Amino acid sequence: MTQLSLDIEALKNLLYELLAETVTSQVLKELENDVKLSGWVKTGIDIHKNEEGFKRECAFCKNELKESRAKEIEGHFNDAYNSFIAKIDKNIELLAKK
Repeated sequence: MTQLSLDIEALKNLLYELLAETVTSQVLKELENDVKLSGWVKTGIDIHKNEEGFKRECAFCKNELKESRAKEIEGHFNDAYNSFIAKIDKNIELLAKK
């Protein structure tokens, strides 16, 4: 077997492994199909987290940030989701180096 066929087989196995994973999150429709908005909201919710929970005022618009809304957004970007995305990003980086 050549090196190329081994690499293709390893890639195929990696893709099957990633596709077999299930990530549960509380999907917010407005973020589901809008990559730019989703990234912006993810950055924003990280900025608004603190030790006590969430800041009460939005740093962008200065309106009240309700804890219930912050928790909805946090549910959309839960740890399982973040871990899965990190795993995909890591594998993309590895493939780009080849």
